[in-house]
Amino acid sequence: MYEIVATSAFRETQNSEEARRYVENEIEHPIRIISGLRRSKIN
Repeated sequence: MYEIVATSAFRETQNSEEARRYVENEIEHPIRIISGLRRSKIN
């Protein structure tokens, strides 16, 4: 089992929701967009 996350590239783009849906459909897996704070805790 794995989780795919996106950070600032998805959060800050003008069409982030559309881009997220497009990529999810292409890879057939959900993407969770995480905050910068959450991203800093991952490393």
